[in-house]
Amino acid sequence: MQTDNFDLTLKLLIVGDSSVGKTNFINRFTENKFDNNYMTTTGIDIKTANLQIKNKNIRIQIWDTAGQEKYRSITKNLFLKVMGAIIVFDVTNEKSFINLKAWIQMIKEDCGPHMQLIIVGNKCDLVEQRKINEEEIMAYAKEQKIEYIETSCKTGENVKKAVTVLCEKILDTKEISDDPSFVLDSSTFVNPKKKKL
Repeated sequence: MQTDNFDLTLKLLIVGDSSVGKTNFINRFTENKFDNNYMTTTGIDIKTANLQIKNKNIRIQIWDTAGQEKYRSITKNLFLKVMGAIIVFDVTNEKSFINLKAWIQMIKEDCGPHMQLIIVGNKCDLVEQRKINEEEIMAYAKEQKIEYIETSCKTGENVKKAVTVLCEKILDTKEISDDPSFVLDSSTFVNPKKKKL
């Protein structure tokens, strides 16, 4: 349920290759819905939801980014304006896992020291189509010192947990107060469009 009665706003960025399920992740978290008809994001989309974390009513603002190369310059401009990033790959798509390294490197290069990260392996419900085993992913996440959670936007498994874990990491590492700097003006960006592939 959306409400204006919140203690503070946390801005999160969700990144990853095109078609890994970033938009469905956000829709499942904010509206508890899933759409099988894939539509790629072009530009930036923003959705919000509230969570109770550490006795605070937190307004979560998630910025959905396009996965295509031509939009990465837009993504880079957002890194300094957010507190955390959800880096998503598709467990049935080996290339999206390989590309995690590029996404993580870009975030580390372009964000400030405040940025907290979490790796999300999406589509874990597609067991028969899985290409990367969990042990390999866990080893990579441990090497990168980033927490890893597997999710299914279709069933809703661990979607809320992934956002909650990231927000808890943010609250644990920095004392955040109600501060105007934590409000990101969405009017800065062009309204996003969706197009079917």
